[in-house]
Amino acid sequence: MSRGFYSYSLVTLIAITVVTVGLTVALAIFSARSTALEMTDNRLASAHEMTRALLAVRNDLLRETALSLSLDPRVANALRSSDPAQIGGVLALHGNAMVQAIILFVNEDGSVRAHTGPRGVARQLDPQLLYATDTANFLSLGEQVHQVSFAPLRANRDSSWVGVAVPLDREFLGRVRSTTGVDIAIGLSGSSVATSTVLGEKLPSDRKLNVVLDQQGGSLTLAYSLPTQEALREFRGFASRLAAIGFAVSALAIFFGALVLGGIASRLVTRPVRMLRDGVERVRKGVYGEPVTIAGDDGLARMARAFNEMQAEIAERESRIVHHAEYDSLTGLTNRTVVADRLKALLGRTSRNGSTAAAMVIDIERFGDINGNLGNEIGDAVLQEVARRLASNTRATDLLARVGGDEFLIVVEDMEERLAVHISQFLAETLEKPIEVKGRAVNLRVHIGTAMYPHHSDSPEGLRRLSNVALVTAKETAQRVVMYEPGQDERHLRELAVLNDLDEAIKNGDLFLKYQPKIEMKTRNVDSVEALVRWQHPQLGLIPPDEFIGLLEENNKIHKLTDWVLKTAVAQVRDWTGKGFDLSVAVNISANDLLDLGLSQRIGNLLHHYLVDPKRLVVEVTESAVMQDPEQASRVLQTLRELGIKVSIDDFGTGQTSLSLLKKLPLNELKIDQSFVRNLRADSGDGIIIKSTVDLGHNMGLLVVAEGVENTYAWNLLKSYGCDSVQGYLIAKPLSSIELEAWYLKLQARNSSKLDLAFVDSQAAEQPSSKPEPQPRPETDILSEILGG
Repeated sequence: MSRGFYSYSLVTLIAITVVTVGLTVALAIFSARSTALEMTDNRLASAHEMTRALLAVRNDLLRETALSLSLDPRVANALRSSDPAQIGGVLALHGNAMVQAIILFVNEDGSVRAHTGPRGVARQLDPQLLYATDTANFLSLGEQVHQVSFAPLRANRDSSWVGVAVPLDREFLGRVRSTTGVDIAIGLSGSSVATSTVLGEKLPSDRKLNVVLDQQGGSLTLAYSLPTQEALREFRGFASRLAAIGFAVSALAIFFGALVLGGIASRLVTRPVRMLRDGVERVRKGVYGEPVTIAGDDGLARMARAFNEMQAEIAERESRIVHHAEYDSLTGLTNRTVVADRLKALLGRTSRNGSTAAAMVIDIERFGDINGNLGNEIGDAVLQEVARRLASNTRATDLLARVGGDEFLIVVEDMEERLAVHISQFLAETLEKPIEVKGRAVNLRVHIGTAMYPHHSDSPEGLRRLSNVALVTAKETAQRVVMYEPGQDERHLRELAVLNDLDEAIKNGDLFLKYQPKIEMKTRNVDSVEALVRWQHPQLGLIPPDEFIGLLEENNKIHKLTDWVLKTAVAQVRDWTGKGFDLSVAVNISANDLLDLGLSQRIGNLLHHYLVDPKRLVVEVTESAVMQDPEQASRVLQTLRELGIKVSIDDFGTGQTSLSLLKKLPLNELKIDQSFVRNLRADSGDGIIIKSTVDLGHNMGLLVVAEGVENTYAWNLLKSYGCDSVQGYLIAKPLSSIELEAWYLKLQARNSSKLDLAFVDSQAAEQPSSKPEPQPRPETDILSEILGG
């Protein structure tokens, strides 16, 4: 080989080597840069997917919270009062996840009736937002964009909605920023309000993703930004090293001046670069499990190791995003976002196997008190321990999820009803064992509602609903575990209808009073009647007082009924007084009324408004009501006595009143419960009790009234005991005001003329009796005695 040819060949080889290495390096740098930018776009897309997942989670929470609030009659009372403190107290019963929420009480036309936010934060909303519950919706409240969900207020019949709105603040956006490293800004169309993770600056504009979410109230714009310089930071060193390697290869090619060395250089540089490029392509497609392996400790080997570390970090970051979207961050259990899909899959598998499944909803009683009294840190630790105990007592194939602040769901495959009850009892006992948190023992009380698939319901939604109905029954009856029984759902719906329709019943006149007279045994005159409330529901028919009064007391709505009864009865006394009827009226008040220090003021205002003498009003309270808080009851009754209102203790003999307490109560009369009177015999224990009660009442200066008198034998015996007045079907059944006026005039005429009062006996005949009525003694026939004097 001549020197000239060698030189020419060498120069040619050098040129080819330089060009080849240069092109290779440039291609690798260009490919790496393109991949980095594609990864940046992927990070922006991942940030958007995470934001959507978080918004979906929050929307489900808002929707379930709004639905829970709409079913709670206490929310209607709290929102109607517009008292933030009262609303906050009600909200605490539903968990602490909504502590930053604004509760909105909205009319159907979108006008805001009340809210818990700052003054003037909202007056009018787009009414279309009320019906858009399947997707996330947003509105501007005050200085922030809020996510909101509405539900029709089931405890109110005036077409009102309750909404729950939480701010899309920097804390919310910071979750996306901390996980993805992407800055985000949120803005709402038609509003100048916006939120961003960048303080006092605009988002960088060189690498950005803008997404517009349309909704009923306008468009929500999500802007994601990641500076290109930051995205390329990890690849600058790669480019520098790759350029240095290219220079080194060129220098080696020039130094050795041979095709063999050129070939070796090609194998040392081109193949590793191709491996790196292939690795970048795999990452771009979302495949992270295959590392790039380059032996040695040179620049390419170090670059490969750096690439592998970056690939692992990206895989871990995406894994965290997916995990946050599917699992509860506090307990690690399945969260409510994916419960529906996993429950559907589990029940589908159960159906294909021809087996059964049990759904158990677990609720911690008064968990809000733990957070309020011991702090959120201890409350979180308690929830984590509850989750751990549940997880340790369930199988891997079972569905275990946290579906609320203090509510958990377990769905167990291949489970019979009898065994499901035993397992529920075991879980309740396990959870109620003391939990040690920071040296403090926390004792829990839990309730579990259980329903069976497919026996009770063959759909996922129905199974969850019926297990929740069983949970409500467990709470109401103070039981640990309740298995759903057919009819519980209907009873629950009936109770909701009764609670929700009280206002409508008062407005439409479905409530009315009947009056049952009390007759004095010595004078044979009637100067007092007892007002008895009745409810003729347009769909449910006549609802017994024992049913709706108890429900109203349990749900703190009895005050409204009491106010209506008092107003109606006092107005009726005023009407009777104008017609010349000398009648007073007795009104029953509940235990809840006795806890209200403002009761006497409201009654006094009523009497003053209708110009009724306080002596014409008698307030009747039961022994059991007094015993709930004797000191408070005594104070309230004393204020009524000071107004001149008479006080009677009703159903005497069935409660736990002690003689010392009875002596302290400001009473005017005792009413002997009808259970002692209905089957009264002179030689029975009831007779002894009644005679002792009459003597006790007289010795204390009280009048004694016996209710439930249905036959003349009981009349005669009660008169011989010295009872002052009686009430019952022997005298008259409960009558409307018009019927009572006719009855009263007829009685007055008969008394004045001393004619036969056989109509009294006819009134008694209207009440059927399962036992034959004892015949009165002819010589003491009470009807003849009343009539003839």
